[in-house]
Amino acid sequence: MTATIERPPQRVCAAFGVTADELRPPGIHRGWHSGRIELRPVTDTAETLWAAHALGSVSVPDLRIAQPARATDGRQVVGGWKAYRTADGEADTADDVGAAPGFDDIVLVSVKLHQAVAHL
Repeated sequence: MTATIERPPQRVCAAFGVTADELRPPGIHRGWHSGRIELRPVTDTAETLWAAHALGSVSVPDLRIAQPARATDGRQVVGGWKAYRTADGEADTADDVGAAPGFDDIVLVSVKLHQAVAHL
């Protein structure tokens, strides 16, 4: 059983440009969704700020990577919450809908991501 993530307060939603009434609760994702924005609680502020700085410019051809999103005033963390902007497009699926990626796919993605962040 997983713990339920509390709903972000209205002021957090407003800070990240999200309409609170449009939030969808976490499902398989880790945060509350509205459009392309996902709000997640922060468990470690230093890690969140580092990840936002490090991953904010990562771009890997053929990979869809959610990017850290800033609040309207430029902050990465508001009231204990952070935001990510989901990547454009749709997840690439195998011939069978819902099929898990194969081992080769996972290794390829891992290598591409490692190459993109090796300089960090």
